[in-house]
Amino acid sequence: MTGFDSSARMVELARQRLSADAAVQVADLGSPLPFPDGAFDDVVAALVLHYLGDWTAPLAELRRVLRPRGRLIVSVHHPTEGRADLLAAGFRTAVISEPRPAPGARDLFRDELADRSAFLCFLFFVLEAASRSNDER
Repeated sequence: MTGFDSSARMVELARQRLSADAAVQVADLGSPLPFPDGAFDDVVAALVLHYLGDWTAPLAELRRVLRPRGRLIVSVHHPTEGRADLLAAGFRTAVISEPRPAPGARDLFRDELADRSAFLCFLFFVLEAASRSNDER
């Protein structure tokens, strides 16, 4: 497992929490990532993409480091606009999930959940990287 963050401080905190030899490094989705093509089976981007104005280059870079049929697992704030750039980057949607509140949540958050059947504010996507040689977008 490899992790990265654009913040040196966050990388330092991750190493303290995990171990000094954890594979955590400073890297930025706005630049080429320091990994070879097809290096990963799965990539998790938890609450990251919605902070970026343009998803085009970051998605292309995440796609580059995934093996064919690898998975990009993304969580974003909701509501979010439709993201055609996910498909344009070479991904197919496998799952879109809007989780339901945990048991007892309605008692704790009456006002916030009064008219909602789903969780407060997140969407989860599982995207599959289309084959590079036979792009099935």
